[in-house]
Amino acid sequence: MNIQPTHWVLIGVGVLLLLAILSYLVLKYIYHKPTGNIWLYLFMIFMFWTWIFTIYETPSKRREKLKKAGVKEGQVIVDNGCGPGRFTILAARIVGPEGKVYALDIHPLHTAIVAVRIAIGGPKNISVMHADCCATGLPDKGR
Repeated sequence: MNIQPTHWVLIGVGVLLLLAILSYLVLKYIYHKPTGNIWLYLFMIFMFWTWIFTIYETPSKRREKLKKAGVKEGQVIVDNGCGPGRFTILAARIVGPEGKVYALDIHPLHTAIVAVRIAIGGPKNISVMHADCCATGLPDKGR
């Protein structure tokens, strides 16, 4: 199944509308107060969830950002502060088997998540390291 960017938009809007309606119903149930203009409340809740979802980016947007950063096939990349590996996995696919990605994070849970993502079918050209950004232990050049 190949999901196009326009499908992501439709899915996102559908999820936002569903969350807005559910949030409204929960708030109405909690406070048991008659509401005024339901459309105003739904719009405000919709805008809240829209703001929350701007934090999440689709894989195509992340891929564009990596391309703008100059990530190319065969490169060695350090993903400093990799988090759960959103950019790490895509960068590893872009650099291909000839390249290498070092995923560094100081938080042990993040490095564990990246390691699990690699183990369940992620690219094998990723080295996960639990390290501080100032003391990585990586050589200055090479692999």
